[in-house]
Amino acid sequence: MSNEKIVEKIKKLLALATSDNPGEAENALLMARKLMARHKLTEKDLGGSVKVEVRQVVYEAHTFSGRKNCWLTDVAQVIAENHGCGFCLYGAEGSTVYRVKFIGLGDDADVALQLLDYAVEHIKHSAKEYRKSIPDYWGTHNKNDWTRAYETNYAKGFSEGLAAKYSEQNQSEDSEVMALVALQPVEVKMFMQGLRSSRFRVRSENGDAAARQKGYRAGYSFNPTKQVTA
Repeated sequence: MSNEKIVEKIKKLLALATSDNPGEAENALLMARKLMARHKLTEKDLGGSVKVEVRQVVYEAHTFSGRKNCWLTDVAQVIAENHGCGFCLYGAEGSTVYRVKFIGLGDDADVALQLLDYAVEHIKHSAKEYRKSIPDYWGTHNKNDWTRAYETNYAKGFSEGLAAKYSEQNQSEDSEVMALVALQPVEVKMFMQGLRSSRFRVRSENGDAAARQKGYRAGYSFNPTKQVTA
């Protein structure tokens, strides 16, 4: 295939990477980057059609603190590390409530944000179903505590399973290409140096091996194109 045809194919894939469907966007961006890495093409070779500025996007759907949704940073970190992004914890000065912020080149941060949103909705749905299974006679207080513990353990397992899935992909026959795809661009690294990430204390929860294993299996087989049923 000639360089011109390869460049045209990459441009079409990058156009698909702006899709509202997170699975389609992720796959298109991944394929485009693999082709660019394999053929040693840069943004300049594409005639300047690629957005190369560093962008920040904030995940607004759910906040977190040391007590609530503290697992969110684990999932965000796995996604960021495997999509060439950085991430930091964003919160107002003096506040104990935070948000996740992705930093990426071009559309990378948007793709990471979409993936995180689907992952979080999946985890929340699992916790919601678990809470329904607790008999009402245990009372609201116990149901809340046990659900929070389940959600935390499930989410930890989910992030571990997702990391294992990415690791397996990185060891595939295209391992060198996959490594380039996940590599954080120099521009992002430099931008990250000027950011200050908030710190927070996490409240410990009781361990739940069954929930963690269940979450691991879900993270390993995670398919962002599959809608979560409420």
